[in-house]
Amino acid sequence: MGSTVPWIGQLIGVPLCERARLLEWLIEEEFRDWLQIDSSEAMPRDESFLTLGVTSLGVVEMRERLNAALGCRIDTAVFYNKPTIRYLASHLRENMLTDIFAERSLTRADRAKSSTTAAGGAERSDDTAVARQVVEDLFASFYKD
Repeated sequence: MGSTVPWIGQLIGVPLCERARLLEWLIEEEFRDWLQIDSSEAMPRDESFLTLGVTSLGVVEMRERLNAALGCRIDTAVFYNKPTIRYLASHLRENMLTDIFAERSLTRADRAKSSTTAAGGAERSDDTAVARQVVEDLFASFYKD
């Protein structure tokens, strides 16, 4: 990845502590543009893409837009496994843009350790909650009145 890729230059141009927020904002703006949502309207970053109105064709189109903006190849499955702006940004930071988010790439294991519950010692799985929400959204879309 070189700095000739639009977003990479922007991300490198800000302090490390601001890069995660900028990446989320850039992804949000790309979704806003594709969905034709005005910047004055709220767009929750934890809302599933399906709920926002992104179809399977939309996923492919968004993937192509983000590939061009980041200069990397994002697997389409990521949009289904990480179906929110916040999760997608997290995946990109931790798995695809680690050189830009170098200090943050080491914190994933630390977060996994701290996510164990005190009572049962079972590890909390954010991915499970997201998957559950996607399934609920799919069922809701199939069974609309």
